[in-house]
Amino acid sequence: MTYCNPLPPAVAAPKPSVLEQGELDDILQRLREDGQEPGATADERLRHLWRLYLRSEGSLRALTQDLEEVRSQQVAEMKEVFCITPLWLAQPSLELNQGVWNPAKLKPSQVWNPAELKPSQVWNPAELEPSQQVWNPAELKPSQVENYVDHIRNLSEEREALTAEYERENEQLRGELQQLRLEQDHLLLELRGGDKTMNKVRNTEQSLLLELRAGAKTMNETHDAELSSERRRRECAERDLDEASRRLSMAHEEIRRLTDEVDIARKASSDLLELQRVKEHNVRLDKEILSLRSRVRSLDSERKTLLQTQLKSSRDREAVLEGCLTEEKEWRKQLEADLSAAQSALKKSKEELQRCRAEMQSLRASVEESSALNASLTQGREEKTLLERKVCELELSAKRLEGDVEQHRAACSQAKEELRKCREREAELRGELHRAEGEHSTLRGEVLESRAQGAYPQQRLSESVQERLGLELQSHRLRQGTGREASPEQPQHRPSHRVTGEGVNQLVSLKVEMGRLQSTLEEERLLASQHQLALQAQIGEGHGRAKSQESLLQQMGEECRQLKQDLQRTQNLFSSAERELRYEREKNLDQKRHGALLEQENTKVKAELKQAQSRLAGVEQASASLCAELESSQQRGRELELELLHRTESVRVQRSLQEELRAESSRLLSADKKVRELQQQLKGAQHQLRLAETRVQEMEQLQREARDSTESLATLRGRLQEEQLCRKLLEQKGEELQQQLRLLREKEASLNRSNTELNHRLHQQGARLSVLEEEHSTVTDEHQHSQKTNQNLSDQLLSCQHESERLQEELRRVLHQLDSHVRRYSEKQARHKAKLRRAKEFFLRETVERDGRIRNLEKDLMLARSLTEKEQEWIRKVTDVNEKLLVEKRELLRRLSEEEELGQTCTRTISTRQHRLNCLEEENRQLQDRTLRLSNQVGALERALRSVQSVCSMEELKKAFPTESLLLNGSLLQPSNPSLTAGGCDTLGILDAIRRVKASEPPESLKSSFSTPRSQPSDIGYLNLSSPAARPGSQDPDESQSLGSDEV
Repeated sequence: MTYCNPLPPAVAAPKPSVLEQGELDDILQRLREDGQEPGATADERLRHLWRLYLRSEGSLRALTQDLEEVRSQQVAEMKEVFCITPLWLAQPSLELNQGVWNPAKLKPSQVWNPAELKPSQVWNPAELEPSQQVWNPAELKPSQVENYVDHIRNLSEEREALTAEYERENEQLRGELQQLRLEQDHLLLELRGGDKTMNKVRNTEQSLLLELRAGAKTMNETHDAELSSERRRRECAERDLDEASRRLSMAHEEIRRLTDEVDIARKASSDLLELQRVKEHNVRLDKEILSLRSRVRSLDSERKTLLQTQLKSSRDREAVLEGCLTEEKEWRKQLEADLSAAQSALKKSKEELQRCRAEMQSLRASVEESSALNASLTQGREEKTLLERKVCELELSAKRLEGDVEQHRAACSQAKEELRKCREREAELRGELHRAEGEHSTLRGEVLESRAQGAYPQQRLSESVQERLGLELQSHRLRQGTGREASPEQPQHRPSHRVTGEGVNQLVSLKVEMGRLQSTLEEERLLASQHQLALQAQIGEGHGRAKSQESLLQQMGEECRQLKQDLQRTQNLFSSAERELRYEREKNLDQKRHGALLEQENTKVKAELKQAQSRLAGVEQASASLCAELESSQQRGRELELELLHRTESVRVQRSLQEELRAESSRLLSADKKVRELQQQLKGAQHQLRLAETRVQEMEQLQREARDSTESLATLRGRLQEEQLCRKLLEQKGEELQQQLRLLREKEASLNRSNTELNHRLHQQGARLSVLEEEHSTVTDEHQHSQKTNQNLSDQLLSCQHESERLQEELRRVLHQLDSHVRRYSEKQARHKAKLRRAKEFFLRETVERDGRIRNLEKDLMLARSLTEKEQEWIRKVTDVNEKLLVEKRELLRRLSEEEELGQTCTRTISTRQHRLNCLEEENRQLQDRTLRLSNQVGALERALRSVQSVCSMEELKKAFPTESLLLNGSLLQPSNPSLTAGGCDTLGILDAIRRVKASEPPESLKSSFSTPRSQPSDIGYLNLSSPAARPGSQDPDESQSLGSDEV
């Protein structure tokens, strides 16, 4: 039987009052006296209380054994006493109790019912031994009577001492039980105080403890009902014992009173009829005493059985209470651990839910991204193929460009050298040009002067011609006027003639020189035009080469732009690859975290499996305890089957067992629920493992993608090799370009030679300078533009070289990082796969073991359920038998109550008869005194009647005297006459009779009638005794009512 009394967590324990505090202080003082420290735990106090209880139980057993021995002695002595009870009649000096027994005040349960006696319990004088048969006063001596009386007094004193000791021991036991109850209350208060601390925890446990509270309430109600029933039993047993002791005392008082009455009757008369009646009365009293003795024995046996049942029940209850306390403590510890584990599991589950939600959201986003990425990947793959092709082409072009760049570098270096040389030559040419310009300016001045000089002689010639013409005219005129002025004008014409001759000579020389100069100028013009055409052709060739170089440079710039774009694309690809690598790193970190979480979940699952194993072990222990309790309950059931006739509380015990079984079935159901929850948790763990497997598959997919990326990197490496080949081809092209530049340099050298020749020719020919200056200005402008373009191209080449070097370094670094990351990722994946494989193997092994344990537990549960069903069927059978027995017992109790009512009526009639006997004995005494007085009066009347002579005849006397004698007898025989009870006598009727009879003497019959009362007074009384029996229906109720009213 398990009686657990858990308090509701919301209800606070009441504050202890002053008395309760004092009781607690007394308990602590008692514990200190017993050697128990005040700071001891509840388990130590329970052990101490258990030891005290065992000690008190041992003392109770010893006391019960002593009481049984004393009762056996009392029974033996009472047998002796009841065998020699008539000896009290021989001792007149016994002390009588003054108390009078009032049967009207008795309860129905306290009245003795002779119908309750069994045939074996009825006293039969014929069954006694010869020494124990009916008392014969002639066979006893006075010394024996005194010895017997002293022995009876000693026995009565011993009995009183034993009853006092028994009451004292009962009071001690009651005090100890009360102390145990106080200690139990104290423990309950401590548990309530402990429950105060657990209120916060129990507030969270309210949902879990509702069913347990309902079961606890029912258990409390059953426990309280059983306690109240046991208290009622004990009170009934104590009341029965008190009633039995009171009945024994009343029987002793009745015996003493009867002995006193017998002594008085013996003193009054020694008639054998009265003795026989007393003997019959004693026989009846002996029967009553035997019945009372049997009743006392039955009450003692019932009390013993009740004590044993109480002790057993108290032991069982204390054991069960201790078990319940230990179970409650363990259960509370388990609940605390379960609560902490549940809270941590709830927190972890919430975190996992949040993480799962975040993962779901991230997975959804990743799915969306993956869908977009798949689309972009498809596009990217297409673009990748295109880009790979372009990259191959770009690698080839890059290789070519590298070759071209190297060639350009060489060409640029050569061009720089040539430019430097050209600059030096330009400086020289500039110096020469400056000199040529100076010379040209001098030549121009000379030409101008010569032209001026040529113009002057021309003018002079023209003037001379004009003058000549004028002179010819004048000469003609002079020839016409020679006659007129012949003599004075002759000296004037002579100098002019001289001047004209000189001018003519000069003009001839000038004309020759002019012709020569014109021929030289024409030749020079032809040479200059030829040179100009050659220069124009060379300039056109230079322009064409410059344009071709510009176009090549533009193509190279476009190629550089494309390379820059390709480099940007490759940079973007590398950045996207870095992003993917970062994403993969993050995924790896997430996978690591997820692996750590999986490991934590595995540890949690292991811990939960351990907890489940511990719970299963607890369930196994509970099932073992249930089996033990079931075996004990079977033994108890057997004992109950043996004690079904004497014990009425077995039904409650069985109900408590049913409640226990229900509680255990509820516990089993809770265990099943826990097992189901564990199965659900395991299913969740399996689901999580499946998710982990899916994640592992995703990791494998990522590994495949990484492999694809490694393959793509391998392809990129191949492309790089191809690019290197392209660079080699470009280098070859650069070498070709260098050869072309060499050819160009040779051409430039030839041009320089031609330039030197032209410079020499320019030194020689100043006329060509005007045209050459314009051409030179254009050439210088073009040369400056070409220098600028060369500088820009050289800068672009340098930037392209730097960018290509930087990109090569970045490619090498990225490739190295990719190799290291791929290596680390592959190693981590291998380790993670090994861990997952080990975890999976361990989980499969643990799941197989758990499934085997669960199967074993299910088998055990099936066996326990079958056993519980069998026990329930057996309990149903026992309850049916108990109900039948209860019905029979109720019928028997009803019959007993009817018989008790009959016994009550009989005892009432006996009490009324006894009262009437007492009254009749008093009336007999009064009648005896009256008969003595009347006998004296009758003697005097006889003497008077002898002297009186009657006038009337004898017939009249015979007619008159019988009526008066009848009246006299009627007045004497009325027991309820108030005049008789008051002690007076009816003398008026007697005097009237005497007056009537004075006239005549009475006959001999009258004398005989008056002489008989002297010798038979007791016979008259006994005749009056028989009168109430003759008419019981008319006089007994009234007399009993009158007697009851008088006694009240």
